[in-house]
Amino acid sequence: MAGTAVLPREGRDDLVQMAERVRRVVAEAEITEAGQRIPVTVSIGGSELPDKNPTNPQDLIALADAAMYTSKESGRDRCVIA
Repeated sequence: MAGTAVLPREGRDDLVQMAERVRRVVAEAEITEAGQRIPVTVSIGGSELPDKNPTNPQDLIALADAAMYTSKESGRDRCVIA
């Protein structure tokens, strides 16, 4: 499952804080099936507009998508901001 969030007027630190908050909430969620806890984690990637100067929305999404794959490849359950 994938999702996208656009945070206008938020800086890199805000993006990192929000991504970490989402990651922690998911990891701490009590998800059970047949009485057994199922651990769930997320890999989050993001990109700050001023850093990379994408020329269109698709470029910005591609930067965040690449960061998300870096997050997965570096151990999952983490946040990577491009």
